[in-house]
Amino acid sequence: MSLPMLGLVAVAIWVLVIPIALGFTLKGRWPQTKAEFWAADPTPWFAGFLWPLAMVVVIASLTLGGLWFMASQIIVRGFFWLGGWFRRFLLGPNR
Repeated sequence: MSLPMLGLVAVAIWVLVIPIALGFTLKGRWPQTKAEFWAADPTPWFAGFLWPLAMVVVIASLTLGGLWFMASQIIVRGFFWLGGWFRRFLLGPNR
């Protein structure tokens, strides 16, 4: 992934996902006044900012796990094919 694409993903997370996460963690209720804002519990605010980042980490780890599985499957299939080739090479095609 190129650097401009990573920047675009970061902007998309900031513009789209964090407000959705804040709406979820704040239960759809935005503070109306400054006093209400400062009196609010900071935990939902932190959760709203950290939740999208946690989701990015989870999705990235699942993607890397899937890539690891696919790579190991391709390697095992290659070794399996190589074993069949050695068998035909050493013992002949009809054995």
